[in-house]
Amino acid sequence: MDCCTLQEKLFESELFGHEKGAFTGAGQQKKGLIEGAAGGTLFLDEIGEIDPTIQVKLLRVLETGKFRRVGGTIDLNANVRVVAATNRGLESAVETGEFRADLFYRLNGFHIHVPPLRERRNDVPMLAEHFIRNHNFSRRIDKQLTPAAIRKLVAYDWPGNVRELKNVVERAIILSRDKRDIRPEHLAFGAGVRHSGALVNLSFNHDPTLEELEADYLALQLEKYSGRRRQGGRCDGYQRAQCVSDDQTLRTGGGYMTHHLGDYRTACP
Repeated sequence: MDCCTLQEKLFESELFGHEKGAFTGAGQQKKGLIEGAAGGTLFLDEIGEIDPTIQVKLLRVLETGKFRRVGGTIDLNANVRVVAATNRGLESAVETGEFRADLFYRLNGFHIHVPPLRERRNDVPMLAEHFIRNHNFSRRIDKQLTPAAIRKLVAYDWPGNVRELKNVVERAIILSRDKRDIRPEHLAFGAGVRHSGALVNLSFNHDPTLEELEADYLALQLEKYSGRRRQGGRCDGYQRAQCVSDDQTLRTGGGYMTHHLGDYRTACP
């Protein structure tokens, strides 16, 4: 369970469950994750983000092995092993009062420290290959990292750890297009792809098609070259690119770019 994605009431309902009529919309009884994981393990990710009210109730579960559903009056047994993870220093959160000391010591029965990625660089190639194999965009083409690309990944300090590595690999898969090899120039570190000092957002709220990715990137090139299609296509790696549109608009504003390209096609010898 990701502890930082739900509001307090929803988090409590997900964790402990609720009785019918406990709150507006609670049309039937629901078992929580503690009941669902009975006899097994409940993993709480980002435990340092939970609300103080939830901290108290979670502490009660760990100390007594009992809990109640939201809106319930009967104590239920919690037969579950709890594993928690955080990227925060909980010791400092305890000192500032953001995290309960008694809950910290109860959770800290067996501590496993996972060092940051910069301290285990030998893991970087293995993780990168894993992300390549599992990414949707790589299924059509058997992508692989070149030795130079691997060296560049290993040399980077990874302030965002594994999440940042995953994002970098996903962008590299997109930028390498239909080529099998992922080369150093395809590796763009940071929150987005930097182009002439500007941050370009290539993210979508759905799995984009290759045509959508091509259209977005071509729009960037056309803006850079003020609509001169020949230079934009050449910079994009094409020998020749043509955009045909009844209503072509390129405009920027509010930190993002919107465009309508209509019929977009490329011709490569």
